[in-house]
Amino acid sequence: MKKKIFYDGIYSGHHSSYAKNIVMSTSNSKLLVNKNMIHKYEDIPKEKIDLLDCVDPQSFKLTPIGWIVNMIKIYMKKKANYKNDCMYFLYGDSIVFYLLFYLLLTRQRIFVTIHWANAVVPIEKYRSKLHAGLRRLKFKCFTIVCKSANVIVHGDFTKGKLTQKYGEINIYSIPYGIEKDNAREQALHLKRINENGRPKILFFGGIRRDKGIEKLAELASISPEYDFIVAGKPNDYNKETIRNMFRGLNNVKLYLGFIKDEEVKELFLNVNVLILPYEYYFSGQSGPLTIATIYSVPVVGTDVGDMGDDIKKHNLGEIVETNHPHLLKQAIEIVLKNGESFYRNNHNKFYYDSLWDKVGRLIDSIVK
Repeated sequence: MKKKIFYDGIYSGHHSSYAKNIVMSTSNSKLLVNKNMIHKYEDIPKEKIDLLDCVDPQSFKLTPIGWIVNMIKIYMKKKANYKNDCMYFLYGDSIVFYLLFYLLLTRQRIFVTIHWANAVVPIEKYRSKLHAGLRRLKFKCFTIVCKSANVIVHGDFTKGKLTQKYGEINIYSIPYGIEKDNAREQALHLKRINENGRPKILFFGGIRRDKGIEKLAELASISPEYDFIVAGKPNDYNKETIRNMFRGLNNVKLYLGFIKDEEVKELFLNVNVLILPYEYYFSGQSGPLTIATIYSVPVVGTDVGDMGDDIKKHNLGEIVETNHPHLLKQAIEIVLKNGESFYRNNHNKFYYDSLWDKVGRLIDSIVK
């Protein structure tokens, strides 16, 4: 039986936990880890890890050189130790050029996950002539990559967009894995006991420009009857810019920084609605959405990407065509009127169907 050899190369944000869950939920698999990042995987059995004798790409003075060196090292490692096994890149969105370089070296098929349709499909408007030129070059490179790759995505939206752009490619859609919470039922019982008071609306996750934080500020300003919680680490903004967006709004609490796991649970158990007012060019799955299904928090979100598709398809809350504040407010009103119990069974099904052990078995059935 062929081994599955996974590599991400990015160790920030959700990347480490995603890679960890992938390798732990699949059989006959190993995770390649850069030698300077092994400390991030101390809780994984040693037999599941293989060291790559190279620092991660971002640790090089020039990141492109870092990726080229890493691809050469991966090629050499695979040729020496895993010649006939399956090479699987866990995050292909930002490394299309380097995947093409690797394919030129190896001449073997690879597996690669694309998390965001916008990474390889022209959804976002071009910001400049240079941006347009680089994006078009990336699409051409991905056309070549697709000829020697099996593509994994996390939703039918992305699968449809890629098929529409690149034709009949080898592409598979699997759920974005959810970590099992053994105390889930007890937590949900406590949540139902504490349902009272002013409605609380949660915005959670890394604060990027595609998350619609400006629209959230407008929504909070026209919704004094709701309490808003903004919790997450700023990425495309500094903290002061975000504070200025919400200045003078007494119904908003800001927690700008990394949120610990135990704090995440506490947040989701004490809110009525998760708000995802994402921009039109957001084109992937949403981590906060998957967390919402663990704790049965109804979702209001823009109908964009795999996120909007899943909210709609699985009835996890209410979607809006655009993230206009008045549309978002109307959707919140519908969710609050329906109540959490209206969506609970749908959240339960989505949660159990997306657990990592099931996702791992799906990967095992594809990668062989």
